[in-house]
Amino acid sequence: MPPWKRWSRVGAVTILLALLGCGSGVTLVREGEQTGVVLYVYKGRHGQSSQRARALEMMREFCHGPYRILQEGQAPARQRVIEGIAGSEVVEEKRWGIRFQCQPGVP
Repeated sequence: MPPWKRWSRVGAVTILLALLGCGSGVTLVREGEQTGVVLYVYKGRHGQSSQRARALEMMREFCHGPYRILQEGQAPARQRVIEGIAGSEVVEEKRWGIRFQCQPGVP
């Protein structure tokens, strides 16, 4: 494959990943008015990450208060391209997902 084609593919993948928000550590996806999923990258076991605290904070902000975790577990991994002087490298990142539902406030 000619070098310019390889670089154009790498550039296209990089732009696509940037548009999808791969640079952010924690992503909240709204499923409904009172439900959503937060996704974050982790390296340890069972979703333990420094980003877990930010994920829980995002759920609390989304709900303006209490929430209930409906489901939690490993989400499909994502890949991103890292450009360097020696070339490009594809890195796979493990992601953890938490599906939640907002709870009515306690009177």
